[in-house]
Amino acid sequence: MEGSTQTPSVNCEITVANRNGCAIVFMAGAMDVTAGQQLQDALIEAQHGSANVIVDMKRLSFMDSTGINLLVSVWRRAPGELRVVGARPAVRRVFELAGVTELLLDDAGFTWQQLTHHRSGWRQWLTRESNQEGVPLAEIIEVGPWPGYGTDQAHYLLETTGGTSLYRSLDDAMRAAEDPESVTPLTKGGAG
Repeated sequence: MEGSTQTPSVNCEITVANRNGCAIVFMAGAMDVTAGQQLQDALIEAQHGSANVIVDMKRLSFMDSTGINLLVSVWRRAPGELRVVGARPAVRRVFELAGVTELLLDDAGFTWQQLTHHRSGWRQWLTRESNQEGVPLAEIIEVGPWPGYGTDQAHYLLETTGGTSLYRSLDDAMRAAEDPESVTPLTKGGAG
């Protein structure tokens, strides 16, 4: 890989590569406050290599506000373009909560909105995208412990036109809504 360097980290692996006149920052693992300086250094290095920077988050499982703040800061003063691609649903939610989804994300996918609580007392998420009748394309309801799948953790029930499925994590349910073959559900029901 031409011009590649790696920044060591316990939680987050960050690699910068220059390809075809564009700098790419690859992120993997968990981006939290302890990796903030590493991300800042990588973004500065990337900008020295090219005015245009792509931040690839396909392998990033977690990001807190530290990462968002650094990316927004760089985006505001970038001499060229800064784009974030490949953000997984859990990371995408952080962008949505910060209100910067349209500024940084360059990939397609559902945009989720969280309703404070479902009538059952658990949280609920709906896609902002809807069908011709205005019905959200997918809904996720956080449910309590599911018989036979652990007694002390919440599970996530995904409802789409293709049916209902149960997932161990919210991230799994959101990924499955966009690509049903990407995650194996704990249980699967028939068409809704």
